Amino acid sequence: MGCVTNCFLLLINLIVLMVGVAVIALSSYVLKTSVSYDVIFIENMTMLPMWTLIGGVFITILSLFGACGVIMKSTCMLRFYGSLVLLFVLMELVCGVLILVFREQAGDITKDRMFKALELYNDNDQTTQDAIDVAQHDLQCCGVNSYEDWFYILNENSVTPGCCKDNSPEFCYKNISALTQTQLQETLYTRGCYEALIDDLSQQLLALGILALVLVTVQLFCVIGAFCSASSIAKEKYLRLYQRAM
Repeated sequence: MGCVTNCFLLLINLIVLMVGVAVIALSSYVLKTSVSYDVIFIENMTMLPMWTLIGGVFITILSLFGACGVIMKSTCMLRFYGSLVLLFVLMELVCGVLILVFREQAGDITKDRMFKALELYNDNDQTTQDAIDVAQHDLQCCGVNSYEDWFYILNENSVTPGCCKDNSPEFCYKNISALTQTQLQETLYTRGCYEALIDDLSQQLLALGILALVLVTVQLFCVIGAFCSASSIAKEKYLRLYQRAM
């Protein structure tokens, strides 16, 4: 029974290790794509993927610690490991609830932040202008709610170069009212960046959420396996001592 429990725990830790590596890889990707948006659109946007990355590293190290506990047949290490994993699961559940509770509020804050970022375009700071244009081009969007937001910010009938699609005519962002609806759709990104950014983040967070759900489920098995394995090892040690005493 002890051998079966130990093998089961080793297998579960291997799965946790793979999920941990996947979390690190996905968090690194999300963090990389969030850096430019953090500066111009969402304050502290990189915090969530950064903490997720740290969590992934912690999970990976913890899985190796659990595997060492099984191999060394250390009841102390296994019980400590099981307690840490249980604590980590509770923290993950609390974080998940907080994200759900503050999600709508975060959306309003994001939109306000984006409008303020667009207003900075008139400051003639080339770095800020380039960052906004790159973000619009990458997200394939224009303005906050739509391309018309730029009419009020630039005080003229134009948008910024980042709103132009690839292979669009030069100065396609000028004199927008002269374009027909068909020309407008072919030349400019007309979708608002708020919707595009939320959709992009939702896809990334969905992937992280699925990984987190798998991780929590597997971690619960880790907790059960760790304490069962520790109990089994302690029982084996007691039986050996009893047999020697006899």
